[in-house]
Amino acid sequence: MHSYHLLNNRAVLQLSDCDAANFLLRITTNVIPANGEAKYSMILSPQGRFLFDFFLINNHNTFLIDCLASIKNALLSKLHMFKLRSKVQINDVSDFYDVIYSQFYINDSNLHHLNLNTAKLVTQYRDPRFNQMGFRLLTEKLHSCNLVNANTDVYLVDKYKFAIPDGEIDIPSNKAIPPEYGADRLNAISYSKGCYIGQELISRIKSQGVVRKKIYHATSDKNLLNVAPQTPVMHNSNIIGYWCS
Repeated sequence: MHSYHLLNNRAVLQLSDCDAANFLLRITTNVIPANGEAKYSMILSPQGRFLFDFFLINNHNTFLIDCLASIKNALLSKLHMFKLRSKVQINDVSDFYDVIYSQFYINDSNLHHLNLNTAKLVTQYRDPRFNQMGFRLLTEKLHSCNLVNANTDVYLVDKYKFAIPDGEIDIPSNKAIPPEYGADRLNAISYSKGCYIGQELISRIKSQGVVRKKIYHATSDKNLLNVAPQTPVMHNSNIIGYWCS
């Protein structure tokens, strides 16, 4: 039986028109995906601090951004601020799409598990952050009751199992330095592309080869569900880290 999860905390933005690809290339940390593919990418501050992360999907040269719903408005504002005279249309299309996470590839013969047909499936790709993560599906808008045998924990199980930080939930906005949160390991940064906002710090860290912090997977015999993000982790009265989620 397939294990999948309708991700209700996601939003979808759409960028189109003739300058869309170059516009995104100038402001994001990763290369532009080929048609039908997706990349995990970030937008940084001029000082190289983390602002936003998202999945960028190339759907026939119309670009779809799968992001946390909680950052949607701030991300829209930032994109419009960067737009200037670029010929790019930026729209919130969240009302038209759903995002589903599946531990297995959903092929045409088993789309019925999701009460889907090929016309409703916009795209499907393996989560690019780690090769043992599952697949993300972008579909036309569904009703959650259409999902048969859905498992609402499956995404979180994989997220914690593979120590995957998940946007502002785990990465403090305008404060975090992406390599310290595993941006390289998560395939979020291209070191071969042209300039982008915040690149100077990222390139300097890469050339120095020193990252003093990293994400760790933690287990405990105590209930950790109520530990607030960014709670200090103590050892012998010293702060040795901060809780993510």
